[in-house]
Amino acid sequence: MAGVWPNEALPEERFISRYLGKTVLVTGGATGIGRATALAFAREGAAVMIGDIDAGASATVNLINEAGGHAAFERVDVSRQADDESLVATCIARFGEMHAAFNNAGILPAPRPFHDIMEADFDRTLAVDLKGVFHCMQAEIRHFLKSGGGAIVNTASVAVQPPASVRFRPTRG
Repeated sequence: MAGVWPNEALPEERFISRYLGKTVLVTGGATGIGRATALAFAREGAAVMIGDIDAGASATVNLINEAGGHAAFERVDVSRQADDESLVATCIARFGEMHAAFNNAGILPAPRPFHDIMEADFDRTLAVDLKGVFHCMQAEIRHFLKSGGGAIVNTASVAVQPPASVRFRPTRG
């Protein structure tokens, strides 16, 4: 799968198929840690379902598919429970199964003094970073209970360290 992981040689053959035949759902796969994780799972042989509000996630999917992997993208707002349930259902419909999930979608608001934080910004951060993980995990766990198990990883962030925004701290720390 040359080209999936820029500037890095492919690992030894014995590592390429570590996740062959497995499907991993990744939220927030358009950029950053989510994109790197989606590419890493694909490089190890997994089919990858990306859920993101950013249509730029299609570029991650294109990298994977052009390199011979298998990936798909669904535009979702993880703060909406119906979107999260749809994402899990789409993953299973598209790839036949879901073996693991990496809940990474999140927002990092612009830093501001506490007294200048708008309530709407605070509410949006909680909805995406806290409720989004909650709803994703519910949908994922429902599937894993039916299918015999799976693995879920939720991202935390070093952005909760000072001087990060107070809005972000309760959701990712």
